[in-house]
Amino acid sequence: MKLFDENDRQPGMVYPCEWNYKVIGDNIELMVSSIEETVKGYKYDLTPSNISLRGNYFSLNLKVEVTSEIDRNLIYEKLQKAPYVKMII
Repeated sequence: MKLFDENDRQPGMVYPCEWNYKVIGDNIELMVSSIEETVKGYKYDLTPSNISLRGNYFSLNLKVEVTSEIDRNLIYEKLQKAPYVKMII
């Protein structure tokens, strides 16, 4: 199986696969609720990551089994639109 295409210089992805997101925001309850709604129907694992020194920001680790690049990007876009999500890595 070829995982690297010399023409586009990007590593190939083999789906389905697990994809990790780090979701950073300022309201932990709304973040969890939005994440759970976004990945409803997917196999996922949501775990706490960090809290900022002042307790203003929270980060969560989200591991999702995605079936395609479309799924992966759709999850990212939905999470990015949440007003209390400040960053997704």
